[in-house]
Amino acid sequence: MNDINDKLKKLIDNYSSSVNKLEDSNPYKDLFKKQEKVMKSYVTTQPSLVEFHVETGLPPGEIRLSQLNAVLPGFQKVLYSAYNKMYGNTKDKGRIPSDILKKNELIIDSVKAGSFVVTLKKDTCDQLSLNSNELTWNEILSEILELLSSKSDSNIKTLAEKYGYRTYTASKAWINMLNKNDVSFKYNDFKERKKIELSKKDISHIAQSFAKARLQHEVSEEKIVGQIVAISKDDVLILKTGKGNAKIRVLDDSLDGSIIEFKGKEYKFKVQKEVFKDIGNNSEKVNYYINSFEEL
Repeated sequence: MNDINDKLKKLIDNYSSSVNKLEDSNPYKDLFKKQEKVMKSYVTTQPSLVEFHVETGLPPGEIRLSQLNAVLPGFQKVLYSAYNKMYGNTKDKGRIPSDILKKNELIIDSVKAGSFVVTLKKDTCDQLSLNSNELTWNEILSEILELLSSKSDSNIKTLAEKYGYRTYTASKAWINMLNKNDVSFKYNDFKERKKIELSKKDISHIAQSFAKARLQHEVSEEKIVGQIVAISKDDVLILKTGKGNAKIRVLDDSLDGSIIEFKGKEYKFKVQKEVFKDIGNNSEKVNYYINSFEEL
C-alpha cells in the first residue's frame, strides 16, 4: 500500500509542478488546480491535528469534568454547525443530517500528562464531497477562532454571515460556557501552523460582544430569473436581473463541467435566500445559494 501511495504521490507532484508553471491568465488553470486538490485527496496521509491546552487555574494535570465539558462538546457543535451551513442547510433549527454529524466527528488522539493538553483529529478516510474551494475542517476551526479572538463586534457578524446563524449561536453558547466555568485555552493547528490563545479576559470580552450583538436571521426560498454575466473563482454566479445583480453561490462542483451561456439566455433558479439583519445599525446582508447548478 505504501509503495502504491508513494508512486501516486510522485505522479501528483509532477502534475502539480506542470499546473504551477501555467500563466495565471490561462483560462484552464483554476480547473486544473481543482483537479489537483481532488487527486491529492486520494493519497493516504496523516490526518490534520489540532491541540487544546486547557487552562483552569487548578494544579497541572487536573481539570473538573464541568470544565472539560465546557471546552470540547461546544467546540464540536461549532464544527457541526459550520459544515451544516456549507452543505446548504441554512435553517436555524431542526436536526443536522446524520451524515454530516458522522463524518465530522472529532476524535481525541492523545492526552498529554503534566498539564491538560488534548489533541484532536478527524478521520480523513471518511469525508463528505466538498466543493474544492471550501476550507478543510481545521481551517474552518482556525478561522472561527481567529474571528472570535479579534474581539471585534464586526468580526462576530462576519462569523454569522460566512458560517451561518447556527454557527454564530453555537459559538455564542460555547463562549458563554467557557466564561461561566472560568476556562481559558491555547489552540495549536499543526498543519496550518497557527497558534491562538484565548485568555479568561479575552473570553469575557467576547461574551460581552455576543451579548451586545443584535442580529436577526431569516431563511426563505424564491425564484430568481436573469442572465449570467460572470462567474467568480469561488463558484458564485453573477446574475443580471430586473432588480439589479444577484450573487448566487453554487455549493457543489457542478459548475466545472457545465456550459454557460453569457449572451442573452435567461436562467431560472430556485434559491435559498438568507438575510442577516443588524438591528444595531439598521443594515442587512443577503446571501443566495443553490446546492447544484440546475435550472428550473
